[in-house]
Amino acid sequence: MFVGHGYEWSLKEFGCLFAYNLAQERKATSVLEFGNGYNPSFSNIFKKEGVSYACMDNPMGNQGIQGNAEKVERMISAISDNGHSYYRALLGDKNPAAPNEGFDLIFSISVIEHINDDAMGACLEDAWRLLRPGGMIAGTIDVYPGSKKHKSWHKAALDCGFEVEKPYTEKWEFSGAHTTFLERSDVRYQVYQRSKDISDPLEAGLPYITQFATSIHCAVKPR
Repeated sequence: MFVGHGYEWSLKEFGCLFAYNLAQERKATSVLEFGNGYNPSFSNIFKKEGVSYACMDNPMGNQGIQGNAEKVERMISAISDNGHSYYRALLGDKNPAAPNEGFDLIFSISVIEHINDDAMGACLEDAWRLLRPGGMIAGTIDVYPGSKKHKSWHKAALDCGFEVEKPYTEKWEFSGAHTTFLERSDVRYQVYQRSKDISDPLEAGLPYITQFATSIHCAVKPR
């Protein structure tokens, strides 16, 4: 799925595979990705799978990634050519173009950590509106040192009425069935500092970037 991606595997690639596998396991027929940025990859993948796909984002809204109008229009065109829908909005906006109870699965990759705590409730209320009973909202949440976004999202999901399968843990573990995955330091240098041609980043004097982890959070709308 990631041939020619351009760099070594990071947690984002693993997150994408998790979301794809989740859609297959749940036999989802209609999925919504929020915060996809300029990436039409899932549209291309789900077209081949015969799954109805839609995405929701507003890169030109000065939230999240920096807006690039040309990239946005190119991405929307690619998604439209696949027969899929693009909603120019953010989750939480209650965009009327997105159908009530229209999706089996809503997912995001490395997006939730960028949502303000006071907006999480609105995001999950909107997800509740969009999900069919029994549907799931799932997200990978990048957890930086000192970050509590994964905890804020978890609380907001419970407050909204979602069910979270147990055992759900907010603790880091490095053995057993609940292993914490940390980003490899060399991948972080390659991806985030574009230092692919430097064999030893520390010797080259690049500032050290602390590794971070990704938390996976899944919540289900009761039937």
